[in-house]
Amino acid sequence: ADDAQQLRNFAPPDGPYVFLFPNLDPYIMGYRDRSRFLAPGHRAKLFDRAGNAVPTVWVNGRVVGVWGQREDGSVTYSLFEQVGEGERALLEDETRRLSDFLDGEYLPPRFRTSFTRALERQTV
Repeated sequence: ADDAQQLRNFAPPDGPYVFLFPNLDPYIMGYRDRSRFLAPGHRAKLFDRAGNAVPTVWVNGRVVGVWGQREDGSVTYSLFEQVGEGERALLEDETRRLSDFLDGEYLPPRFRTSFTRALERQTV
């Protein structure tokens, strides 16, 4: 099937789902009104003063946190919204999958917010 047909046939997953989007991802940056996927009050945690987006954690189609790496290459995240146990387990799996893919390579962020700076300093 062509791309347009695949989009027309898309159905969201039946169960919970989790994604880790990279910085500057066009989905989060491409909309002025982000209310369908971002709760009010979280914008400053995700965008620097120039409007650049940091890496984001998505659960069931909503932005619920940010992710990043420590200098040792480990992937970490911080949530600003509560998620259920099932979603948390999926997030742990996705974080582990990304860590395995990166294989300890540290990719320094191009953009930071105070929220992501604090995340990088966490030792847990």
